[in-house]
Amino acid sequence: MEELQNKFKENFNISKNQYLEFREEMKKYNSNKYSTEPDKNILTEIKNINDKSSTDDMLNIYKKIVSKEKIFKELLLYQFLNQLDSDNKLNNLEDISKFIVETLTTYQWVIGGYQIEDKYWKKEIGNSSRFKISKDDILLSNTVSFIDDDSEWFMKSLINYVKKFIDNDKISIVYKFKEDELVELTFVIIKISNKL
Repeated sequence: MEELQNKFKENFNISKNQYLEFREEMKKYNSNKYSTEPDKNILTEIKNINDKSSTDDMLNIYKKIVSKEKIFKELLLYQFLNQLDSDNKLNNLEDISKFIVETLTTYQWVIGGYQIEDKYWKKEIGNSSRFKISKDDILLSNTVSFIDDDSEWFMKSLINYVKKFIDNDKISIVYKFKEDELVELTFVIIKISNKL
């Protein structure tokens, strides 16, 4: 058993290191504010802007210096933070878990959640070998390289976003971070359950 655990840790650490390198590259890419080398013409245009300049003039210059990916990220972030309540509330646990996975597919690693290690979330229904939940609950889990402000913000914002689409009188959705010292991993868990 100990040999198996050591082999798992070794393989996990190799994958984790590769992923951490990839994530750092993505963070650099996402934080890159300007897509080109400084352009004297653009700098002159910016110098001529003042508080009386039109929004269109400013946006035309802004589009010249910001990448398409950065604009996409900003649009998704706006949608994520400002989503209105849905008129058609989900109240089925299976439908809600699918909706959460779709939401994570859209937003994770684009606007936040950079410490979450996998794009795919493990889904468990009922009693789990690792986490104790009641037989009707659904659990989504993933690992995180470490817990930081981004991880907390992303998960809290995710729950707030999802709550706009579910019947909060009937459904409970919560998240938490849980350390498993046996395999030296930290998990992020989303629990979906019916309120009694």
